[in-house]
Amino acid sequence: LTLNKMVIQDDCPVFQPGEDKQSIMLQAALAAKWTEPPRDALDTMVLKTGLKLPQAEDAVKDPEGITNLAKLNEYKQLDFMPFDPRSKRTEGKLQAPDGHVFRITKGAPHVILNMCHNKDEIKDQVDSKVHELGTRGIRSLAIARMDNEDSKWRFLGIMTFLDPPRPDTKHTIEQANLFGVEVKMITGDHKTIAIETAPVLGMGTLIQGPQGLPVLDAEGKAPSGLAENYGALIVPSCGFAQVFPEHKYLIVECLRQVGYRCGMTGDGVNDAPALKRADVGIAVQGATDAARAASDIVLTHEGLSVCIEALKIAREIFARLKNFINYRISATLQLLVFFFIAVFALEPRVYYEKNGLVGRVLVSVLPELGGNPKLDFLKELQYFNIPRKNWRCPTGWDGVDDVRFKNFKRTLNVTVTTSTALFTTVYGSTANPETKYGPSNDVDSHTVTYFDVDSMKLRNPFWHGASNASASNASASIASASNASASFDIGCNILLPICKDSTTCPINGTDGCPPYQKCDAWPFFFQLPVLMLMLITLLNDGALISIGYDFVKPSPIPERWNFPLVFSVSCMLGAVACGSSLLLLWAALDSNNPNGVFAGMGIPPMEYGKIITMIYLKVSLSDFLTLFSARTQTDFFWEVRPGFILLGAAMCSLVISTFLASFWPEGDLDGLPVKGLALGDYSLMPLWIWIYCLIWWFVQDALKVITIRTLMAMPQFRPFKVDRAKYEEENRLMREKADKEEELMALANKGKKKDDHH
Repeated sequence: LTLNKMVIQDDCPVFQPGEDKQSIMLQAALAAKWTEPPRDALDTMVLKTGLKLPQAEDAVKDPEGITNLAKLNEYKQLDFMPFDPRSKRTEGKLQAPDGHVFRITKGAPHVILNMCHNKDEIKDQVDSKVHELGTRGIRSLAIARMDNEDSKWRFLGIMTFLDPPRPDTKHTIEQANLFGVEVKMITGDHKTIAIETAPVLGMGTLIQGPQGLPVLDAEGKAPSGLAENYGALIVPSCGFAQVFPEHKYLIVECLRQVGYRCGMTGDGVNDAPALKRADVGIAVQGATDAARAASDIVLTHEGLSVCIEALKIAREIFARLKNFINYRISATLQLLVFFFIAVFALEPRVYYEKNGLVGRVLVSVLPELGGNPKLDFLKELQYFNIPRKNWRCPTGWDGVDDVRFKNFKRTLNVTVTTSTALFTTVYGSTANPETKYGPSNDVDSHTVTYFDVDSMKLRNPFWHGASNASASNASASIASASNASASFDIGCNILLPICKDSTTCPINGTDGCPPYQKCDAWPFFFQLPVLMLMLITLLNDGALISIGYDFVKPSPIPERWNFPLVFSVSCMLGAVACGSSLLLLWAALDSNNPNGVFAGMGIPPMEYGKIITMIYLKVSLSDFLTLFSARTQTDFFWEVRPGFILLGAAMCSLVISTFLASFWPEGDLDGLPVKGLALGDYSLMPLWIWIYCLIWWFVQDALKVITIRTLMAMPQFRPFKVDRAKYEEENRLMREKADKEEELMALANKGKKKDDHH
């Protein structure tokens, strides 16, 4: 957090006669290895900054430093105790030029004060001075001396210095807070210094001293129940002062047991246990080998701002992974559930029979045809798709109001038979359908077969208003039909969706008769050709690869795998895409229903081949649009722009899918008819599919945002289940109790002083 470059201040309180700032600094240097490079920041401050001792790397030696070095070299260092984080001091045993042996120590003021023989006499004075310096953000380093003759430590004075915050520290902490990372300060400095420094760094001032912090037991193990016993003290605190190395480890462990992911920065050997225990240990620039070995990340430059950049990049990577998984689950569920429901619940044959009519010619009751067994194929029930939109009608017919349809108890959507002979036999003037073949409801369902435009091209003379032939002239009517010319009025469409041409007609066992069409019914279950499924996978997965280069917003809160939330959101995305596909398939299969959805929108009935290409296009578009919804998580899709690579790949795939679905050549795939949506007389279907998908995309994205925000408000879906409010309330009660005890203690001390005075 700070520059770790100490700046010595002019203020130097002394507590022994004859001492001044210069003598205090010289004696502080005696408590260091002045003949070696400085070992830590304090030695650097005393030796290089204070006394300006010449160093090996210095090109120019400072004259003042040379003089001071000469003074130090007059003493012989007999023993030296380096800095120990537990004792918080260094100590040197020296021999003066006159042979006198003494000891010098420097370290934390409260530690050095407790070693002095007259601590009770100077305690208030020292504490007051340290507190006053601390309120100005000035740190203190105490120096004491012990002569071997009396073995008593005497408090010499206090060196004062500043360790300025790094210029980027405040911004770094602010950025960490924006990303949901709370920064806590852990320092060995005096609590007053920490309280003064915290606001400068943009941190809170609830600083906890060493009192009440957990300590290791006699066996060096952490106490049990850290979260329960110390969570209220540690979680709400903004920092910790005057701590020992074991405190760092236990603070990290307590936060982890509470439920936090904890990161730790450090540079010294004493930081290694905490760095090792933290979820992310970070050794700062200049850290010891022990700290580096215990860390997950080693910084090679000064400062911590790079940690925020690493945090941002890591969350972007995590967001891309989560977006990919969200999309992959939702896309898989869409396909699997869609085809599962479509196969078992939306049977094309059911809609084919529902919106068409059953046609059957009972050859056995047609004596004029001799009951020819070669006509047995006409006995099979055949279901024909009877469109309601009429584009062509026979010349001379008046459309739906034509009396001939009314007489036959038919609408225009129910046409005539495939030949004049059969027509006149069944509907001849001497034959009453109701008496010959049963009541009218029987006639409506079991009297005739139907045909399409190609059947009309038989050039049947009936289409020109010719009178009905008698049953005895059936063969002559068939013969004359082959020589007649045909013309059609615009306004009638009786096209059948699935037809296979037959080049011969086995009437009376002869060939060469006018060709008939044998029309097949729709299949019993819905399916897509394998080639179309492969194209969906190829184009979608090809574009999905580019998600690794997508632009994403890093999460404002720490990330962790939250599979209940991920799966719930994915299911919602897949459910919307799947539901909209099922709805479209149902409407398309029901497109011949005069009261259906397509009829209400003025869309003509669809051939089965077009229904297949329509579903191919719908599934492809839904998959791509689901990707753009899944990638923004809690935001609406328009709030986070996509990466240019992802956008380009998706646009290419969308264009290819739309083009294939629009202009797929008419034919068969895997025994299924296929036909481009833009082929034929009605070419606007690709546009309607795009509009339909876009509408459902907005619905899907809105439901996604609502789902995520609703689930995130539930405790069971939160990534980090830490009840911070509970710990804060416990901490407040704890501090109130401590304040009351302090007041009572002050009153008791005041009464004791009065008693002592009396």
